[in-house]
Amino acid sequence: MSDDMPASRARRAVNMDPQPASKSESKSRLAARALRNAAAERVLGCQGGQNAARHIAEAERIESFATELMTPSGTPTVKCGEVIGVPGDSGPSREIVDTLRNPDQAALEASSARIDLLLSVPGDIVPLAVDAAASAKASNSLEKMLMHQLALIHTLTMKTGANALEIDRRAGVNGHGLKQADSVELSRLMQATSRLCSAFQDGLLTLQRLRNGSSQTVTVRHVTVEAGAQAIIGNVKPGGRHARRGKPR
Repeated sequence: MSDDMPASRARRAVNMDPQPASKSESKSRLAARALRNAAAERVLGCQGGQNAARHIAEAERIESFATELMTPSGTPTVKCGEVIGVPGDSGPSREIVDTLRNPDQAALEASSARIDLLLSVPGDIVPLAVDAAASAKASNSLEKMLMHQLALIHTLTMKTGANALEIDRRAGVNGHGLKQADSVELSRLMQATSRLCSAFQDGLLTLQRLRNGSSQTVTVRHVTVEAGAQAIIGNVKPGGRHARRGKPR
C-alpha cells in the first residue's frame, strides 16, 4: 500500500457533505468511515518519516470531523421513549415518542428506524407496540425492540386464531361438519396459533432474562438420617387420606 493511499481516502471522506445524501448513507456510517481513515493516518504517522507530523494532524482533523458528525444538530423531540423529530430532518413525521437522555447521532437514527419499521407494518400496531413498551417500562433499545416484536406477534396470534375460529363457525352453521380442505386449513391455523403463542411467551421470558440475568439459585439442605430411620426427599404436605380418617400412617 502506498503512503498516499490512506491519506487520499481520508481526504475524500472529510470532503464529503456531512449531511447524508440518503438513508443508506447515515451520519453514523460516514463517521465510522472517517474514523477508519483516521486510524490509517495515525498508523502512517507512527511509522515516522518526514510526513509523520502531517499524518498525525490529518488524523486529528478527521477524528474531529467524526465527532462533529456524531453530535446531534439540535434537541430531538422525544415521546414514549422514541424520537419523532430531529431538527433538519426532512423524513416522514413520526407521531409517537419518553426520554432519550443525551443521545448521540446513532441513538437518534436508531430510534427513528424503529419508528419507521412500526409505521411500515400493514395495520396500525403502533398504539399496541408503544403501550406494550410503556407497560413493560422498556428502558433501553433492546427492550423496546423486543416489545415491538411482541406487539406484532400478538397481533398475528389473534388474527390467525380468529381465522381458525371462523372456519369452525362456518362448519357449525352448515351442520355438515368440516370438509377435508377446511379440516386441513383449520389444523394449519391452530398449529400456527400455537407456535405464535409460544413465541410470545418466549419473548416475555427473554425480557425477564434481560433484566434479571439467566443465573439460577440452587438451595442445598443437609438432612441427617439416623440408623434405622427413613427420610422423604421432596415437598411433603401434612394430612392425607389416613390423616383425614384419623388413622395413623
